Amino acid sequence: MRAAAWAPRSQSARRRRVEAPPVPAHSSRIRLTLSCSEALGLTVIESDGETFVRTLLEHYRTAIQSLSGEYGGAISPELAKFLQQFIDLRSYDPSGVQTTRDFYAGYEPTWGTIAADDDAILQLSEQVATAVGAAAVADEVTQQVYFLSGRPGTGKSTILLRVAQTLIGLGVRPFLFRADEGIDVEAVVHWLRTVPRTVLLFDDCADFARAIQRLSETCREENVRLLAFGTERTGRIRAIRDAISSTFLRPDPPYVSGRLSDSDIGTLLDKLNSRGRLGHITRFSPDRQRSYFMQTAGRRLFEGMAGLEGGLGFNLKVRRDYDNLSSDSGRVAYAAACIAYELGVALPPGTACEVAGMRTRELVAFVEADGADLLELTRGGLRPPHRITASLLVRLLPRPVRFSITLSTIKALARHVDRQAISSMTRPYRLVRQLMDQETVVRHVGRERASEWYDQIREEYSWNSRYWEQRALLESRLGDHTAARSYAERALRIQAHPVTFNTLGTVLMRIAIDRNDVQTLLAAIENLERARKTPNWEASEHPYVTFFTSIIRFGQTWGLDSIPQRVRSTWTSWFREASSTPAFSHAGGRSLLRGWQRQWLELAS
Repeated sequence: MRAAAWAPRSQSARRRRVEAPPVPAHSSRIRLTLSCSEALGLTVIESDGETFVRTLLEHYRTAIQSLSGEYGGAISPELAKFLQQFIDLRSYDPSGVQTTRDFYAGYEPTWGTIAADDDAILQLSEQVATAVGAAAVADEVTQQVYFLSGRPGTGKSTILLRVAQTLIGLGVRPFLFRADEGIDVEAVVHWLRTVPRTVLLFDDCADFARAIQRLSETCREENVRLLAFGTERTGRIRAIRDAISSTFLRPDPPYVSGRLSDSDIGTLLDKLNSRGRLGHITRFSPDRQRSYFMQTAGRRLFEGMAGLEGGLGFNLKVRRDYDNLSSDSGRVAYAAACIAYELGVALPPGTACEVAGMRTRELVAFVEADGADLLELTRGGLRPPHRITASLLVRLLPRPVRFSITLSTIKALARHVDRQAISSMTRPYRLVRQLMDQETVVRHVGRERASEWYDQIREEYSWNSRYWEQRALLESRLGDHTAARSYAERALRIQAHPVTFNTLGTVLMRIAIDRNDVQTLLAAIENLERARKTPNWEASEHPYVTFFTSIIRFGQTWGLDSIPQRVRSTWTSWFREASSTPAFSHAGGRSLLRGWQRQWLELAS
């Protein structure tokens, strides 16, 4: 007979076999082998059934005696039930549970996080701890449920545990609900009557809100003191308000965990610095470090922490939030919004509805409920709270999903994109422009399916020169020079524009380099010249970048002697022009010019 049981394992623990004492020959010989791999943190035990059960009962009696001493009296079935449902954080030893989950990499906090003082104590945390602590030490018999809401990743769970630590310092017992099953109201009331200096803690409490209401009512009827503190995501506030009466709910409106204050950012930076966890901003000046959290992260804790080290925990949290959405259409809407917002454009609501197969009212209902913590519906459109969040989710989506959603999105946007939209730079056009970029397409769907993706939108966008020039750049990148040149020529026929001249020049340069084709090289330079000399394009760096990088690569591939003298003279004139154009007047531009000049001289030497 086999069974398995969890047992805490220290870091030095090894896989071992524990033999129970032998049993008399006439005893039942049922063998119990509790075994599992060391990786799961289990101890292997081998014993006969009778000895195992007898030993288990001895441990049970010892535990009951210990609990009776701890709580000042005999442990009744009701009290035992309460202790099954709640963890006494005052006596909980986090050192017995080893974990590789790094709080700073985005994993949810544990009691060990607080015990190790790894959290930054933010202003809201102090405010809540002060209020709950004052209520906990007050003498009057009241029933109060303090409540904190906030978006995912704003530190709600950390605040909850930090409040618990504060309560312990006040001599109050905080008990954390395990959430393994529903609340046993009768057992909790019995406990509170027996151990009145108790505070109940509920993390993600919406599912248990009605039970908390019944608990509050029962305590009021029986004149039993109740103090509870719960947290929940913003999108589920309605469930809390619908279930828990304002008679019990504190404060009103509830605490909201949101953006970091200046003081919070200072506290957070001090904590991260003390732990050596500033990530890529470690060598920033103090002002730049503050600016990272204020500007880059938009004062959002999750986005700021995610951007420091890109920890696995943040990725898992984003994946969990996505998977936990209750409908396929909701997941599609969320994914489409993230794909768009990663590109810096909010998704038009009508497009979101079409892509997700929703009606407008269904989308609004989704955003207000299930997706409230993940999406915002603004005048600009549908978007996640931050581009960092969007980027994390997009990277986690499988390529087939990205293929489908990007394709549906750009098809749905087609009716909103015409020459007037291009001229006006409308939001739909800007999004289409980004989605159609061949580098974006390859990143989303992979090189293998990129051509197929473009084929799928040909009917909607074949009138558009950008469609053909991006297809040309893709096929050139994939090595299909015949198709690439044809597509580039077609883009130029639709619109003789500096971009299309530059695209044809790029494609021809790649052909020339692959084939050591001087005539094609000259044709490429001719098209780049047209791009460079187009009015209002004198300040663009694109033709110069294409020209210099391609000529250098041609020489590196085939030798300097393969470059005709006329092309060498062209290099000199182009370099002189580039040195005086605004495109290279900044430090980065000057650095580029110096690099090209050095490479050119290396060819000559």
